[in-house]
Amino acid sequence: NERRFNAERPPFMRGNSVERMLPPGARARPKSVGPSAYRRSGSVFAERQYDREPRGGQGVQLSEFWPHKLPNGNPVQVWIVADQGQLNQAAYRLNFLQQVAAVDFQGVNPQGGGRLSLCLVVFMDGNCLHCFVFDLLQLGDAFQALMPFLQSNTVSKLIYDVATNAKLCAQQFGITLAGVFHAQSAYELLVGQQAGSLIELLDWCKVAPAQARAEATMMERAPELWGHRPLAKETIIHAVHSVSFLHAAGHILWTRIVGSGGNQSASMVTQASQQRVQAAVSAGWALRNQGIKATDNRYDPELDSWLARRFNAKQEDGPPVPEGAVRAGDSP
Repeated sequence: NERRFNAERPPFMRGNSVERMLPPGARARPKSVGPSAYRRSGSVFAERQYDREPRGGQGVQLSEFWPHKLPNGNPVQVWIVADQGQLNQAAYRLNFLQQVAAVDFQGVNPQGGGRLSLCLVVFMDGNCLHCFVFDLLQLGDAFQALMPFLQSNTVSKLIYDVATNAKLCAQQFGITLAGVFHAQSAYELLVGQQAGSLIELLDWCKVAPAQARAEATMMERAPELWGHRPLAKETIIHAVHSVSFLHAAGHILWTRIVGSGGNQSASMVTQASQQRVQAAVSAGWALRNQGIKATDNRYDPELDSWLARRFNAKQEDGPPVPEGAVRAGDSP
């Protein structure tokens, strides 16, 4: 099948020409996208200057486009998809995709049952990468427009954390991921153990720049940033870099698998990928059928207070204190 991985012709080397889509009224070079709490988190981005004022109303992420250069110098076209019109155009484009795509999701504590807040899809169009960043918090159930693409078996989707992403896609959106090439399964076959994190896999493939691990650590210290709108541009760039590096790692993983065991090794990875996807999807659908929803898990009083002062917004109330949490005799 021309649209799936094959040993004769590595998928990341196949090129196609898809008509480029520039959203009507999109800016070519946006400024910083919203507030940044990186100073609070101790991020390596902390010394940068931020000049973005609230756009389109507090808490609203606008769709936009800009060309970006990855740390390795390669260009990537970044598309923020945050409204129904741009979603329809992006979904139409992905339905005609002829290549493997790297897919990643971000959210606040997704491994602990938190909601997915971003979906990123990276693919090669001609000589340039394109990255769609779907704002799941704003799109809501409209994100199901990507169901034909995500559920298609004819286009391989390179994913690192299948257990979390496939489960939450089913639970949150009723989407059954298919056509998945599991990067973790490929790494296990080649190395003999699980990768502790995506950055460990990227380091092993030698596709991540030197600062990638430090930036990933900083984001882990402030996961609530994925849940605030508008998104900080640095938050978006971190996500774009991660999924773009994953896309680059896919070709390396596949080449090494075919080189180490030919079609037999490739079949083993494919089978392992399908089994893990099916297990995760079944778990997600079981929760969805029981009416159990993924939680927001985004309350952070310190960050919410900072955002409220920055944008003169009403601060959200925190979660109520459960009965019995404070007892007679407790010290302050």
